[in-house]
Amino acid sequence: LLYNAGLLGSCPVSTPIDYNTRIHHNSRLHLPDPSSYRCLIGRLIYLTNTQSDITYVVQHVSQFIYTPTTAHQQVVACILRYIKGAPSFDLF
Repeated sequence: LLYNAGLLGSCPVSTPIDYNTRIHHNSRLHLPDPSSYRCLIGRLIYLTNTQSDITYVVQHVSQFIYTPTTAHQQVVACILRYIKGAPSFDLF
């Protein structure tokens, strides 16, 4: 996941999302090609079957699968950075 998203060299974070972050549909900066976002969301949804600590935030960003914006992409990047630093994800 990290390699495909280009985040293999990124720094890990301690939480999957900053809980003060508000994401919504009204942003004007839509992604030009949302297929990579959709692919990542699908992989993260599959991962929630075994890792329940990311379930809430993955469900939240999956609501924006039809018109993702750069803000949504940044939240997904934060989730992936959390996965990198989580001790239960050592297999990555």
